[in-house]
Amino acid sequence: MSSEKKEIYRDRKFRRREGVLSEELEGEIILFDSRTKNTYVLNQIAGVIWDLCDGENTPAQISLEISSVLKVDSEVVLNDVLNTIEYMLEKGLVEVE
Repeated sequence: MSSEKKEIYRDRKFRRREGVLSEELEGEIILFDSRTKNTYVLNQIAGVIWDLCDGENTPAQISLEISSVLKVDSEVVLNDVLNTIEYMLEKGLVEVE
């Protein structure tokens, strides 16, 4: 993600798109997009990001929550959060509030 996009998206709120179903299976999150019929598999951290895309949290807030659990720098986590959200946006799984 470009640095310009990172600045724009850092403090925006994202929410899961209606019609995307999720189910946990063996530590991973399986997403099914009922519109496109595509299936996606998220690892544990991407699953946490997915759960926190509830329209209430910004990527900066999500990274703070993850970094407090993992005990790592939130700015490092923020880059991963933004990249994951960018992927979810490209696939139409989340929307900007």
